[in-house]
Amino acid sequence: MTGVIRNAVTHEPIRAASLDITSAALGNRKLTVQTGADGRFTTEPVPAGEFGIRVRRDGFEQIERKMVVGNGEARVDIEMRPK
Repeated sequence: MTGVIRNAVTHEPIRAASLDITSAALGNRKLTVQTGADGRFTTEPVPAGEFGIRVRRDGFEQIERKMVVGNGEARVDIEMRPK
């Protein structure tokens, strides 16, 4: 799973955003990754299934999403609103 986290107002990348990714497809364990200086993140390969994604960063509203991942690489781009 790869993607970019951006500021919803300025569209600039958000560095050091924390993503928690959960799924029964992962054996109910949680993957946690952080975005780099360019707002990008990459997780280990994930199996097909339904995933819950929570994105947090100080100064921004928390985002929670559900998505379905098929076979192949999944891309997740999210915009966060400043508080």
